[in-house]
Amino acid sequence: MNSLQYFNKMLYISDDIEYVHMTIRALKNIGNVHRELGDIKAAESFLNHAMNLAREKNILEMLRDCSYDKALLHEIKRDFKAAFQNFKHYHHYALKIENEKSARQMAGVLQ
Repeated sequence: MNSLQYFNKMLYISDDIEYVHMTIRALKNIGNVHRELGDIKAAESFLNHAMNLAREKNILEMLRDCSYDKALLHEIKRDFKAAFQNFKHYHHYALKIENEKSARQMAGVLQ
């Protein structure tokens, strides 16, 4: 079984059990495999689908990871403006995740 088959199976299972995090991760991974294979259109389609689902469910970790992967894709396309925007989004989500983690830790200390 190659990686594309594996991630497609992962996508099928995650849809079947309605596990959104795994669905997003599978879509993202399929997009990354297509990127590595040079199929930019397919990569963009899967990464956009993953990003839209992460945005719809407001899953910050997935938004962060999708932003990073989309930045890499735009670099390959030589669309450096879009790559930079996605790296900024990646950084924004990473900081937001860290701030929320710190706030939870601080709340735990104050209790």
